[in-house]
Amino acid sequence: YYDNREFNGGPLLTRVDSQINFDWSFVSPGPGVPSANFAVRWSGQIKPRFDELYTLFLRVDDGGRLFVDGKLLIDRWFDQGPTEYSAVVALDS
Repeated sequence: YYDNREFNGGPLLTRVDSQINFDWSFVSPGPGVPSANFAVRWSGQIKPRFDELYTLFLRVDDGGRLFVDGKLLIDRWFDQGPTEYSAVVALDS
């Protein structure tokens, strides 16, 4: 969790989030992080049950990017109201 939208400097807060499904609505996501104009970078793994195409979704307010295996699938990094985006990716089990 960064105190700016450009990921400048080191993160102010590092934690493990069990799921990524937040609605902060002008509330700070944690100690030292402002309630607006902050950025978050999550990393993790997906373990699909089957070899097939999967649709991944982002619902973001003021921007989001989704990378899978280093490939940029969704690039909507700009001011906007809550908006949902999706991308289809082939995953192997």
